[in-house]
Amino acid sequence: MTARPELELLAPVSLSAVCFRHRSKDNAALLKRLVARGRVYLSNATIGDQFALRVCFVNHRTTHADVRLIVEEVIAAAGELDA
Repeated sequence: MTARPELELLAPVSLSAVCFRHRSKDNAALLKRLVARGRVYLSNATIGDQFALRVCFVNHRTTHADVRLIVEEVIAAAGELDA
């Protein structure tokens, strides 16, 4: 995430759940777009008063490539939304 300035981590990551948001997009609309694209499936959470995209890694076979795919899909889906 830190390599993508348009994404912001919303809570410290101490376990397998990662909550983040796109800085300039409607994150609820972004989540819907991600689901419609069908390549990755995220859930959501509320951190403070902010809607967060939530990824939970539970499969011990998850790879760095899997994580990169999630970030790539978020960026691609965000590009399909109006600002």
